[in-house]
Amino acid sequence: MILLRFLLISFLFVLVMGIFILYFIVKRFKNITRQFRQTTAERPKSDRQTVIDRRHPDEVHKKIIPKDEGEYVDFEEEA
Repeated sequence: MILLRFLLISFLFVLVMGIFILYFIVKRFKNITRQFRQTTAERPKSDRQTVIDRRHPDEVHKKIIPKDEGEYVDFEEEA
């Protein structure tokens, strides 16, 4: 009878401890997701820069980099 009572108390103790551990894990996970959502929501949306091309339509398709700048390098495929 004492062994059965000991096993029952041990089982209940392990069950209660498991519930507490799961509760704290879920609580921590919710806190982390809440903090993540707050930090992503607080990011300024104005990080992006808008480029306005005011060149004449005839110049739009011309190269921007002058011909004397940079050099051509042949593509060599590695084996």
